[in-house]
Amino acid sequence: MTPRPKEYVMRATYDDDDDDNDDVAEKSYLSIDDGKGAVHQDTSVRDSNAHIPTTLALCWCMLTHSWLLISVFPYSGFMAVDLIDGLTEETAGSYAGLIASAFMMGRACSSYGWGKAADRYGRKFVLITSLALSMLFSILFGLSPTFGFALLWRFLLGMSNGIAGTAKTVVSEIARGNESAETKSMGLVMGMWGWGFLFSPALSGVLAEPLRQYPDSVPVMFQGLLTRFPFTLPNLLSAVFCSIGVLAIHSCVPETRLSPRHPVHIPLDILTWVIGKVGAAREMMMTEVSSNNGRSQHQESSILLQSTGTCREAETKQHYDAVATAALVDRGKNNDERLKNDNNAGDTIRQARMLHTESCSLLSTDSPVRQSKDAPAGGAPLVEAEEATVMSLWSQRRTRNHLIVYWVYSFVVIALEEAFPLYCISRGSGLGLSEASIGKLLSASGLLFAISQYFVYSYLVDKVGLRRSIQIGAMLSGPVLVLLPISRSINNIATSGGVSEDDASSLTWSAFAFLSILLACYRVFTLCFFSSITIVCNRTVSASHRGTMNGLNMLGGSVAKGLGPIFAGALVSFSTSSGIVAPELGGVVIYSVLGLLGAMSVVMTIFMLDDPPTRAADVEVEKEVEL
Repeated sequence: MTPRPKEYVMRATYDDDDDDNDDVAEKSYLSIDDGKGAVHQDTSVRDSNAHIPTTLALCWCMLTHSWLLISVFPYSGFMAVDLIDGLTEETAGSYAGLIASAFMMGRACSSYGWGKAADRYGRKFVLITSLALSMLFSILFGLSPTFGFALLWRFLLGMSNGIAGTAKTVVSEIARGNESAETKSMGLVMGMWGWGFLFSPALSGVLAEPLRQYPDSVPVMFQGLLTRFPFTLPNLLSAVFCSIGVLAIHSCVPETRLSPRHPVHIPLDILTWVIGKVGAAREMMMTEVSSNNGRSQHQESSILLQSTGTCREAETKQHYDAVATAALVDRGKNNDERLKNDNNAGDTIRQARMLHTESCSLLSTDSPVRQSKDAPAGGAPLVEAEEATVMSLWSQRRTRNHLIVYWVYSFVVIALEEAFPLYCISRGSGLGLSEASIGKLLSASGLLFAISQYFVYSYLVDKVGLRRSIQIGAMLSGPVLVLLPISRSINNIATSGGVSEDDASSLTWSAFAFLSILLACYRVFTLCFFSSITIVCNRTVSASHRGTMNGLNMLGGSVAKGLGPIFAGALVSFSTSSGIVAPELGGVVIYSVLGLLGAMSVVMTIFMLDDPPTRAADVEVEKEVEL
């Protein structure tokens, strides 16, 4: 047998055989597998700085995820105009929205599946696979020949993206019980989202349509390609980011999932799943065509046949023959009379039932409860936790409450993000700013956020703890933006008459400083909320369920982020152009409603969230392993 390559394993190793047992005993510390079956403790990882390379790799992954989502915003409208004949910049808004939202729609469809895969096949496998697929679909998106293909590749790009939820899972697990390290790492990783907002729009805007922006700077050899596909460069950069992420994850991130199933078994698992679904469909069809008189007898034999058929290779042809004979016995009185003379009929039926029970008792890797061969001699065997499902996670009150709060606040935050630029460009109810002024404002607030977010979050958690930091984050983010309409009064140039159009589309320094500080405060405390609630969510479930839980979390968050812009757009349209609200009060109505939703979220954090659980689940797992 070819020895496995040397790899670093954190409380986990791949199981390369089919016997559901681990080749190497798990350890609560980082171990080195030398490829020959020997495992040696690496005591150097006990150093507090051991997790830094892993954290940096995860930061790059989150930055790449932010780039993949945000970089399309500056040129989505121009891409729609280029791909759809007769479309102009004024009529491209809805099509640009479809391109931007296709990513989130795809992610909503696959988030839960990626979480299940992370719990089954390991966190590292999901991160590398997501980055590799994202690299492929980014290139295809940049080379889209039609608008339909652009939507398809963008949707598949979102569907292939399981980065965010898995990265947040790994952050909690690499800390190995060190809550201070977990807090700091989560702050850094989540902060990369803000850095993505800082440079992604500017950089992708510079790279899009280079022939239009820099006609004399593009080499002749590339002009043909960039003429036909003018949005290739930002997507090539996406592919570069993803490839760097693959190398970083492969080199710096250990596998933190306890006993993951090797990815080589994925085709067999898919086939087993398909066979089970086909068997279930066949059972339903047989039940429907059976007569009313013999329905109950037929169901019993059909269930035996289907159950036996979905077990693994432990079943043989004689099992099916025996079950078929048992079915004949139960069909009716005529069959009963014919089989009564067969002295072996009763034995055949009993044998079929015995074989069915025995074969289904041979637990495979698909079984939710498995024994480990590392059980102590003479003691009770170690049993893995049941496989996580939506119902099992939702039945846990603490997990359910944290997920609900996370989803509701995600809705509020994305609605605020969508409403702000609409408020800025509105001349009757907002600030009447130009695109350049909005870009400068967002860059300034993003810079303040990037400088302060890590220190504010670390200090807040150290002083008041996770639960209070969630509450403070909710209080000082969404509700604070109710003050944003004050900027209209501060901005004397935009509200006074007799000024040129250029001056009216800019901000005074006082308004600029007020908005920059207000937006930076909002973003910093939004980060505090999401970072802290992510840590607490990870602690409400066992380590073997974190991937699935984060997948469910991302699923609900994606749905919320899909509904938020629709609500915000309708609210802004009603407040600024319905005629029911006075134009000068439109901004007040917008941010009063959104501020009220933010206040409701604060109330939910107070009454629905308990004190964060300890890392007892991790400690219990490590104690079992040490036995």
